[in-house]
Amino acid sequence: MYAAGRFTVPFPFEPYPLQLHAMEAIREGLSAGDVVVLESPTGTGKTQILLNGVLSHMFEPVVTSVEHGIAESHEVTGESRPTGEVCADSGDGCPSFEEHRKHQRKRRKREREKRRKETFNFGGTSSSRDPFLVDQDVREEAQELSRCGALADCLSSSSSSRSSSVSHLGGEGDKSDEDVEVQPLRKPKVYFSSRTHTQLQQVTDELRRTVFCQNLVRRRSCNSVEKDGLASKVFEDAHKSPFVEPRKLRYVHVAGRQQLCLNASLKAAAGGSNERLNELCLEAMAYEYSKEGKTARKQKLQRGCADSSLPDIEDSLGSSTVSRRGCGYCQKEKLKILRDYVNIEPRDLSQMRELGQRVGACPFLVTREVLRGADVVFIPYSYLVSSEMRNALLAGNATNEHPTDLTPQTQVVSQGLSSTCRAGSTSTHSSYPTVPSKQRWEIQNGRRVPILPPDFSGDVIVVDEAHNLVDYCRNVTTAEVTLPELQVIRRLLDGYRLRYEKRLLTRNKQRLREMVAFVDKLAQHLQEAGKKSTPTATASTFINFTFDAEVDTVNVHLFLSFLDESRLLPKLHGLLAQMVAQVEAQISQPSGKTTKWRPTSSYSDENICSDTTNEYADPIEALLHSPAEDRRSIAATLYRFETFLRWYGLSDEYTRVILRRLPSENGSREMCRVTLELLQLELGTHTMFPVLQQAHAAVLAGGTMKPLALTCDLLLKQSAPTKELSVLKNISSLPCGTREEEAGEQAKKIRFTEEGHVVPPSSIAVFTLATGPGGQRLEFQHARRQSWPKIFEGVGTALLNFCRVIPAGMIVFFTSYEIEELFVNTIRSSGMYDTINAVKRIFREPGSARNASSTPGYSSGCQAAASTTVDSMLEEYASWIRSERSSGALLFAVIGGKLSEGINFNDDLGRAVVVVGLPYANISEVDLQLHLRHVADTRVRTLLPSSANIATGSITTDSTDQVTVVPDGEFPASPSSAMEWGLLTDLCMRSVNQSIGRCIRHASDYAAVILLDARYVERRDIRRRIPSWMQPSIHVAQNFGDCFRRVRDFFIERRK
Repeated sequence: MYAAGRFTVPFPFEPYPLQLHAMEAIREGLSAGDVVVLESPTGTGKTQILLNGVLSHMFEPVVTSVEHGIAESHEVTGESRPTGEVCADSGDGCPSFEEHRKHQRKRRKREREKRRKETFNFGGTSSSRDPFLVDQDVREEAQELSRCGALADCLSSSSSSRSSSVSHLGGEGDKSDEDVEVQPLRKPKVYFSSRTHTQLQQVTDELRRTVFCQNLVRRRSCNSVEKDGLASKVFEDAHKSPFVEPRKLRYVHVAGRQQLCLNASLKAAAGGSNERLNELCLEAMAYEYSKEGKTARKQKLQRGCADSSLPDIEDSLGSSTVSRRGCGYCQKEKLKILRDYVNIEPRDLSQMRELGQRVGACPFLVTREVLRGADVVFIPYSYLVSSEMRNALLAGNATNEHPTDLTPQTQVVSQGLSSTCRAGSTSTHSSYPTVPSKQRWEIQNGRRVPILPPDFSGDVIVVDEAHNLVDYCRNVTTAEVTLPELQVIRRLLDGYRLRYEKRLLTRNKQRLREMVAFVDKLAQHLQEAGKKSTPTATASTFINFTFDAEVDTVNVHLFLSFLDESRLLPKLHGLLAQMVAQVEAQISQPSGKTTKWRPTSSYSDENICSDTTNEYADPIEALLHSPAEDRRSIAATLYRFETFLRWYGLSDEYTRVILRRLPSENGSREMCRVTLELLQLELGTHTMFPVLQQAHAAVLAGGTMKPLALTCDLLLKQSAPTKELSVLKNISSLPCGTREEEAGEQAKKIRFTEEGHVVPPSSIAVFTLATGPGGQRLEFQHARRQSWPKIFEGVGTALLNFCRVIPAGMIVFFTSYEIEELFVNTIRSSGMYDTINAVKRIFREPGSARNASSTPGYSSGCQAAASTTVDSMLEEYASWIRSERSSGALLFAVIGGKLSEGINFNDDLGRAVVVVGLPYANISEVDLQLHLRHVADTRVRTLLPSSANIATGSITTDSTDQVTVVPDGEFPASPSSAMEWGLLTDLCMRSVNQSIGRCIRHASDYAAVILLDARYVERRDIRRRIPSWMQPSIHVAQNFGDCFRRVRDFFIERRK
């Protein structure tokens, strides 16, 4: 244990002073319930800082437990018991938990009996259901059909009974009607989030090195932390819980079905679509736990097919039939075996997949079960950002004491699935309640109750690599739709309505007509915009757009409720999958043997549109036979439209609607390709802000967190609404349990901490170079593109000279794949490529413009790098450098590409990093201009670099919604424009700093950084944005000879 201010923290090795300082800042912020923003360079042990700083706030390791034998014996007797008996005799709280479980079993038994009776009275037989008809309220359907004199038909062939609706409303958590052992909920939790599963796997390996995994732990009592508001309450509750005794630290790596699904047949049928895989999995689980599925499973086992590691019932899933199939990986006996393994010893992601394959159980389902009893949850921050992903993985039992909300406001099923959306249907859009994500429901005692969303109250959120969080939120909150997609959606919706004309409820048919009319108006608006002569982009406020498109009276939330409750899109997706398979089979038949598609439902023949003018009367079938349409991409269009519709429903005064007009593919000037894009300026409102506000405290860590206006403020603070566009606050988007008066509470206090590097200044040398060996000026501005070939020749000559004095590996970063390709082609035509390759072997990062296999051989006799993936290329790069006959290697990479972040070029893998140019974003992009203007107006309070130090070509905006670009040399002197230009430079240098940090990874490492562009030399505001720990090592070279001499002397000195 080491002293970090007034705290004591563990560490796996002797910590540096900066590491102790960072952990002290984390402990102070967590004790106060604040948000700690930590900027620490790569290679400073940031992962261990975060793990030990946060876990020492929550737990205290019981290091002496093995010697005394007390706590260890308790752990053995507790953890070795079956699930549900862990706390059978461990103090207060457990008897009430046992009573709660008994009450749950009795309640589920009553509900099963009631559902059985209701199904017998109203549901009909399962064999007569059309699997593609939307879920409808059975009683309302019976009443409507009885008025038409068709009650007998309803009772004999109802397409969607209440039991079928109930089986879907529960979402992923409804696996069976049998009792399920529920683990006690452990709170508070630590959610450790990073960008990718690979990075989280590395964090899991680091966690095993900590004292918290190597010893037993105990919750810190209320006297062990600062009593400050919620922090005191949280730990007082923890002190009263049955988990205060020493025990093992439990952790779980949360992932989606794409990473954990073992059923190859389901994944193949999904075709790479996450949404389709979820639907297929839910259908397979519903069948597996049904009476029919259990009978089929029993018969298959009796035939001797008992291999648990093979998917059995689902083998014929890809066939054109609509018979239901199950999944052998979700059998309860196998799931219990896998759960017991995980309860004994926590497993990471790869171990869960391997163990699940051996046991024959689904690791995804077990992960969601053990998450309830986990102390540390590893989760990609894409799952935290998206409200739908949060609800899918963390809702219900996973993070709540009780899975559903049992308030009196729960709705009775018999009142209809859309009863909540009838009121206020004539209101304007701005007065509607928001629908942030799909609501999941459960039926209890005949009442329809909502499944609770994830509960983060009292938890601690830790986000590593947080400098990318804003960019990811911007991508998630942006939704777009094109005119061809709207036309496809229109035909699908109208075709579905015609197909089931006589079986749909009146209000459902009306809802489909309203959706078709809404799509028609959007398509008409895009058609009119496409006829304009100038191919450009325009931006407007959301309210102005609704009036221009004449959709201001449309209640989109009724559509969203209808989609959620009827499950129209999954039904339509399944219908499309079946029809696509049959259409492709029909096309593949020999000529003269074509057969017209006929649906399997006995009702569908009389519902098909009787349009005799077309070869295909069914609009959906006609669409699938159209040669201009990609049949496999039509289903994906459905989900893109749903995403667009949901963000349309969440639009407010901070939403901008962008119409992009691009030239048509055939070059016609009469019609342009038009895209409708929804851009959210307040990125945190529906992403991270509700999570961080509900949690007790948070830690956001990254290598380049400055300026906070671009990395944190948009997620942690909400801008006040404008006076002229004051609309309803999105109260319903807050987590369940948040009171309305809490929606306007102030954001948490932000504590910013910046740490240096563990290496001394003498181990790093940063050089800025403005001229090449021939004296030519090195400046890579797009306006001077015609002079790039000569500049590239100078860069090639400079690299050749540096290769002769820099040992081992060098990494050269270009600003884009296009520029890297132009540079390679230029030096290859001049013969410089082969010359450099003879000194250091050239490797190239696989990219979108080309892959590494396009690099031809070279004259030295060595083959050029031909790797097609990053991993194989890096392995080849590392093995070449370590080989005895190697004189080093030269790696061409791209800023913002696969190698600019998350890759360690330590020691000889990266003795030098060369950056060619400045990666400024395209200032003509409308969304970038809107983003910078919003940040400057709502977050930045001081004037950034003055106009005297700013290069030509900047951004300005007028008072309207239109965005314009100022020509080069016309920089306005307004403070707003200066702020925007400064923010644009900040974005640029953040990318540069991420790239140059790849080479220094530990205290004994050393490397040189060479920045090739005249602007690095001439502009002090750019050099000032280089990381502070590199500032003492910056050298402004007078010319190439001066830079070359300094680089040579640096490595000579390091060899001594």
